[in-house]
Order: sequence, then C-alpha cells, then structure tokens
Amino acid sequence: MAKLTLITILRIEHVDSNGRVLWYAENLPNILHAEGEEYILKAAFSDTTVVPANFYFGCDNRSILARSDTMADITGEPTVFGYTRQVISSDGEIQVAVELGGYYIATSPILLFSASGGDWGPVSNLFMTTESGGSGELIASVPFSQEITVEDGTSLNVQMRLSLQS
Repeated sequence: MAKLTLITILRIEHVDSNGRVLWYAENLPNILHAEGEEYILKAAFSDTTVVPANFYFGCDNRSILARSDTMADITGEPTVFGYTRQVISSDGEIQVAVELGGYYIATSPILLFSASGGDWGPVSNLFMTTESGGSGELIASVPFSQEITVEDGTSLNVQMRLSLQS
C-alpha cells in the first residue's frame, strides 16, 4: 500500500534580513499521524468532529517522528523571540485546484516564522495541529532536511501543498 502524503513542503527558506537565502529545501514529505488520519476521516464521514475555524502550524525539534505521535510528543517548540504558531483559516486561505493529471491539490499561503530580539531553535520539523496551544490533534509533521536555528532578524518562509494522493 502506498504511503499517504497529506502535507508536502513545496519550499522552505531560511532568509536573512536582506532577503538573502541562507538555506532552502523543496518537496519534503510528511508523516500523517494516526490521530490526524482519524480526525480527517471523522470530519469527512461523521458528525462527531467539527472542522476548526483555523489550523495551526508550528516548528519543533523531535529527533524521531512517529505515526503514533500526539501533541504531548512535541518537544523543543520555541517560546521566545517572536516565534508563534502560524494560523491558516479553514475558510478559504488554502487554495484548492486541479493539478495536471486531474488530482486536487491544496496550496497554502506562505507562512512566515520570524525571530526578533534574539535567536530561537534549533528546530527540525514543521507540524500541523487543530489548536493554538498544547492540546488538539496532531495531524501531520514534516521533517526538514537539516536542523535550523532562526537568528535575530531572520525568518523561515514555508509554503505547503496538501493532497490526499500518494
């Protein structure tokens, strides 16, 4: 059976204050967590799960990602120097279109994680959750191709693609 890819980072860039790219990676696939899979299926096929007004994206530093991970497994999420989870509204911020081949693809706006007043990190993953705080369902996580420390005045710019196609 093919592995389901929900989130792919189309492009991630570590950019300095002058817009110079310090590091980038493309087409990084995810791990769809078990509770994320359950959440998506219940949202589509039952009336027990409500789609939240927003989805939240954050960075953390788990060394190993597992299908069984939950929000309790998030480690090393920054809490200082301008880091905040990035919010995407579930009502229209993600653009859905048919890609070549007839498959539907959802593309996110560019998310901007910035450091201000000091450095934060290191981080090595992006995660998607249903809550802004520590609770909620951990939907999926994407490992970066290297660990990143976001220095004062620099940022991580991330654009994602979401699909139900393997």
